[in-house]
Amino acid sequence: MSAAFGLVLAADTLSIVTMELVDNAVVLVIPDAMNAGLEDALFWLSTIASLVVAFFAAFPVNRILLMRGKGHALTHGVHGADGHRRRVPSPSTSSLVIGIVAFMLGGLLVAVAG
Repeated sequence: MSAAFGLVLAADTLSIVTMELVDNAVVLVIPDAMNAGLEDALFWLSTIASLVVAFFAAFPVNRILLMRGKGHALTHGVHGADGHRRRVPSPSTSSLVIGIVAFMLGGLLVAVAG
């Protein structure tokens, strides 16, 4: 258990910290975003904006980590990179992006319509 925890901590900490810091900073600088509720369009717009900016901030961090054999690359052996992978659903990146965008736009639509 402690080995798994150490592996996950080493693999994802820098990426998550980068994304969270940027995400929160963007929301903080958007006026009234911190007071917006789920029913407010501002909540959804600020969330969309903060996640897009945070993605582009974390992308180079992840790229550098992977190029150095660190980050998520550390977990490849544990995930079955040796060819003995357990059956885990693996949707394409475009499917994930479409799902996330649909969810966010759906929330925005409900907020605007309400």
